[in-house]
Amino acid sequence: MKIKLWSAYLVICLLLISHTQKSECATQQNRIKFEAKVTKIDIKKGTPNFPQLTQDGSALLYLTPLNHGEYTLWRLSPSSLEARVAVSNVPSPFIASDGKSTAYVKDHQLHILDIETKKSKIVPLPRTFKTSANLYSVIWSPNGRFIALYSVASSTTRIWIYDIGQRAFRKVTEVQNPSKTPPEAQSYSYLSGWSPNSQALAYPVFYDDKTEYFITQVEDGVPKKIDILPNVAVAEPSWTMQNYILWYGYDKNKMSGDNESADFSELYVVNVLTRKMNKINIKNITSAWYPVLSPNGRWLVFYAKDINNELKLLLTDLVGSFIEVLDDKITPGQAPKWTPDSKSVVYDKLLDSGAITLGVVTISSAQ
Repeated sequence: MKIKLWSAYLVICLLLISHTQKSECATQQNRIKFEAKVTKIDIKKGTPNFPQLTQDGSALLYLTPLNHGEYTLWRLSPSSLEARVAVSNVPSPFIASDGKSTAYVKDHQLHILDIETKKSKIVPLPRTFKTSANLYSVIWSPNGRFIALYSVASSTTRIWIYDIGQRAFRKVTEVQNPSKTPPEAQSYSYLSGWSPNSQALAYPVFYDDKTEYFITQVEDGVPKKIDILPNVAVAEPSWTMQNYILWYGYDKNKMSGDNESADFSELYVVNVLTRKMNKINIKNITSAWYPVLSPNGRWLVFYAKDINNELKLLLTDLVGSFIEVLDDKITPGQAPKWTPDSKSVVYDKLLDSGAITLGVVTISSAQ
């Protein structure tokens, strides 16, 4: 019953995004009192990259860079906060959600590496997929069944999905004459997102004068365009609830001259069913990055810069009816991660020395 009630609450809040903040949602949320407990994780070596929690919440995974584009994968227990090396010399930062496998493309073949046994399964790529490609990128689905592969060439961008269970490739899209200067291959992974049920993929297509976003269902493979708001350039999507995708983005009208590198990022939400975008209005914030909705749909956490030009990790809801500061020693390098129970957040924490580590903030609330 609680899940149904919160789903209904979420729908109501989304409908109120563009309206007054003096809503019943806001009234209810303002009665909640929060307590945040921050824990610093002792990173043994290097700067932590690509943190992710296993789906069951039993481990926190992160990577530290080595030479030649390889990584060391660390596995940390959230209860003991002790990290151990799971495997070194990992050739790709793209780890399956269970933390047991990594995937990468080498010599025009897909390699699926079992992290524990160090054994690699090699899958030849489709001929049309590999012949014209010079850059590849991959992204795992949350259930670990699918791997999306991006092939970037001078005149064509191709996206395929590999079904691990069926041992078969499915073509998603092929775009002729895209941007003559596409971003690096890994950008496709950062700028794409799987649905929580692993049945749909949101992804960008780059042109010289624009970037378009699409959603494709795995079963039918039909690309459906997302109606991005005019003059908005969006960045990494966050898809933690089935029917809503969160984005942060920039007003392209401000991205010129002296304002080209200014902080003016804002938060947006896309309804997957209608593929329409709305802005999330939050007061007293000059810029915001990496919004991530909690798995239970109640809370929204993100990095932000306030009117005093201070960086903070903030908590709110989808109508911005309240703001709670979770930590003010942060650096917005990569998206925060919620634990499956929606009680804790893993994020980039800044030490007094200037070094970057991982922090865990546990949130408790009372009505």
